Amino acid sequence: MKRYAEREFEENAGTTPSLDQIADYRESVALDELTKGDGFDNLIACLTDREQVIITLYYRENFVMKQIGLILGMSESRISQMHDRALLKIKDSFL
Repeated sequence: MKRYAEREFEENAGTTPSLDQIADYRESVALDELTKGDGFDNLIACLTDREQVIITLYYRENFVMKQIGLILGMSESRISQMHDRALLKIKDSFL
């Protein structure tokens, strides 16, 4: 299943991608590679339990935000906010 950034990148083939599109694509590919390896659990160790569930369902199980929201009893928008915050925590843990 292709991520949004990958689909957008492919759909715009033949046009010059913006820097944001390139960054989104690289991040998407990098996250996909990280979730395939054994280091995934170490990667999300800095997150709260709920954030770990969101990241795991999104990247390992390919659930969409709406599905995760239904499972956790939260709005799609809140799941998106928590997902973004979790990614920032992961990035900060590497700095």
